Amino acid sequence: MADAILAAMRHDGEIGPNDEAMLDWLITGFGPFPRVPRNPAQLLAQKLGAGWRFRHVRAAFHVFETAYASVEAEVRALAASRPQAVLMLGVAARTKAMRVELRAVNRRASGARDARKALPPSPVIAPGGPVYRAGRHKGGALVQRLRAAGVAAGHSRDAGRYLCNFAYWHMLGALPEARVVFIHISMPNSGKKGDRRASMGQMERALRAMMRGGL
Repeated sequence: MADAILAAMRHDGEIGPNDEAMLDWLITGFGPFPRVPRNPAQLLAQKLGAGWRFRHVRAAFHVFETAYASVEAEVRALAASRPQAVLMLGVAARTKAMRVELRAVNRRASGARDARKALPPSPVIAPGGPVYRAGRHKGGALVQRLRAAGVAAGHSRDAGRYLCNFAYWHMLGALPEARVVFIHISMPNSGKKGDRRASMGQMERALRAMMRGGL
């Protein structure tokens, strides 16, 4: 446990690729990508992971570059810290509610460019691999906690076909014994009349309340 604390302190909460001390929780987000120059998932991962303290649980955060060429290697490096639980956050620009993703699918959107303007090399993640990988988490309980904290929330069948799904797929494969959940958040409330999306503060508070019950 002391090693995990030191690892988090060395990076101001951000886990480094050479930190192999066992970690309690890992929280991840994504950097900017086309049409989303400021990613709220990055900001929330940093807020949750840099200062999380609850029942002796220590957490660190990591922000993925939103690029196919880097995510798989980043996941392998993060898995070396052997987190007991992983909370992955990504933004879905069109959603109005927080979505707990039930699984990652072995597919990629062939026409969707990443932050490096690169297209995926093939429409599948792992040729010959399983059709999907199921998330490992307390799905229904997580949704109920989010709703109890005052935000709209529900389940989603899968994490889509973009980098969120790609990272979720690889994290589930790299940590077969850890609890791993992916949650899509909405873009923050614009402040305009009729916008029912949650604010950044509301999403942060809801995620903290959800985390207190465990993943």
